[in-house]
Amino acid sequence: MQIFGNEKSPRKERRNKPINEKESHHWLNGYQTACEVSGSVPETLIVNIADREGDIYEWFLEEYSPSTRSQWIIRAAQNRCLETSDKETRKIWNKLETSSW
Repeated sequence: MQIFGNEKSPRKERRNKPINEKESHHWLNGYQTACEVSGSVPETLIVNIADREGDIYEWFLEEYSPSTRSQWIIRAAQNRCLETSDKETRKIWNKLETSSW
């Protein structure tokens, strides 16, 4: 079991720390564990779920391998840019607001 407390360092100091020294690193560890499980049971869909603390750039940089990559759902904390030519839906929250479900 892992227990985490809130970091109390100033924002600028936290931003300059490498990811492996931040509390948010546990989200990457959990995702990497889910990928390991996914690789060992390829017939099972493994989904890793994270709250807003899991909306970290390093997560999106994780190496892609279709045979071992777990699926993921992250509650967005940042209005991230999308790769699109449409200026109106360049940000993720604008795109979601204009999408029909």
